[in-house]
Amino acid sequence: MKQRLDRYFAVTQPGFEALCAAELEQLGIAPVRQLDGGVEFEGGLRELYQANLWLRTASRVLVRVGDTHVRDFPGLYRKLVKMPWGRFLRPGAQFEVRASCHRSRLNHSGRVAETATAAIEQSLGSAPAAHGSRPLVLVRLEDDHCQLSVDSSGELLHRRGYRQAAVKAPLRENLAAGVLLALG
Repeated sequence: MKQRLDRYFAVTQPGFEALCAAELEQLGIAPVRQLDGGVEFEGGLRELYQANLWLRTASRVLVRVGDTHVRDFPGLYRKLVKMPWGRFLRPGAQFEVRASCHRSRLNHSGRVAETATAAIEQSLGSAPAAHGSRPLVLVRLEDDHCQLSVDSSGELLHRRGYRQAAVKAPLRENLAAGVLLALG
């Protein structure tokens, strides 16, 4: 039986996309393509766990739920209700939605987030959580193209909890790792 491949996106600092792609290749994960701010790749749960555990230049890893073309709020709602949210979010569980809009007819990020929340609630039968709780659903609109993702990392990856006592640092670990990798 063939394993289902999901699409993922490793978010990284602008300019570090090639370094992140090289890290994925070292983990045995073939990058699909580099985009501004990250690298897309495909795989199963094993690759997702590897990316979250071992990537040094990524700040988070997103699971791509789907994408669609939208031009109005009723259309956004209809299309989001049909997305396979049950594969990525537990029915009845709380979630948080964040939206961003760039050069789209739907340009009010607050209303986009409200519409997405209502659609996911309808699809799953669950309610959104108070701000700051997990899981996080990201809705990105650019040029009327809607990209939907769920954050698989929780906290940003530079905060992975292997240290008991942490102090404020002038530079995030993933940024420092990227600089060191770039220097060779």
